Amino acid sequence: MPGERFLVHGPGLRELTDFLYFDRIVYPVTTASLRSRTLPPGYAGYRLREPLPDDVRGRLAEAGLLTSPGALIAAPDSGELGSQLAQGPEAFLASMQQSMIAAGATLGKIAFSTLEMPASDAEVVGWVRELDANAKTLADLARTRGRRVTVKLHAEDVTWTLRPGWTSVLCLTFHRLPRLRAGPDTLGDVLAFLGDEETRRRRQQLFDWHDGVESAIARGEMSLPDIPARIASRLAAYREWIAASRLSSGTMTAELLVALDEALVHAVAALEAPTDQVHELRLGRRGLSLEGDGSGRELAYICHARKNIRSLWPG
Repeated sequence: MPGERFLVHGPGLRELTDFLYFDRIVYPVTTASLRSRTLPPGYAGYRLREPLPDDVRGRLAEAGLLTSPGALIAAPDSGELGSQLAQGPEAFLASMQQSMIAAGATLGKIAFSTLEMPASDAEVVGWVRELDANAKTLADLARTRGRRVTVKLHAEDVTWTLRPGWTSVLCLTFHRLPRLRAGPDTLGDVLAFLGDEETRRRRQQLFDWHDGVESAIARGEMSLPDIPARIASRLAAYREWIAASRLSSGTMTAELLVALDEALVHAVAALEAPTDQVHELRLGRRGLSLEGDGSGRELAYICHARKNIRSLWPG
């Protein structure tokens, strides 16, 4: 599945590790704020402090690694654009205007989210679910415009954002993924490494593992038991490349949900990773309620880490 992979990220971008696993991050989907219940009407409260300094986010944007929600959906995909142009200039302009008005309305609905303080734990959890839902709304819109997007979910229970259902999707759990170590003295090196063509190539190889798999199996050029080794070898190659940069420190666990042909999902989920990668990769499946087919569509990126949900947004 060609094209840049975008990660749609809610508020609280805290570190650069996610840039290792996506080409660009869309941030922030929602401007989050806290509001005291004692404030009179008309006062919105105060925006939460950005975890990353302004200059770091500026350099990420300059490097093309960080983009805004508006830029993500600024233009329709090439297929839609072609059909609009074929209708003539007036119809094209009218269609573009209507499309942008509709997109702008969606962006407006998810642009702000406020938590009333003091807040109970239940209210904080509900707020996190709202922020995840906003990120999914943007991701769904971007997919209709031909973008390859994945939503990052913060809530531990993803079924609040991705509805449970009868469609099986593949669940890839990556253990011991390298984390980036970035500081004032190494930020330039990190940006150079993230923009390096070999970094992009190895990342693309890993996350495009499913490209051509079904047709190759149909032609007898590969078999189902080959798939775990295909993923594991690409994962090992990318991990080694990151380690060689000397810019990583520590590891994490992340889960990626991918929509594929259901028969393929069931078959792959029943397989095990190669013996030498059994602690790094796990294959499974989840049942979700999905709209459309979109084989190869990445639905969600879930980082598993011990965290106090309140600490995600300091301020």
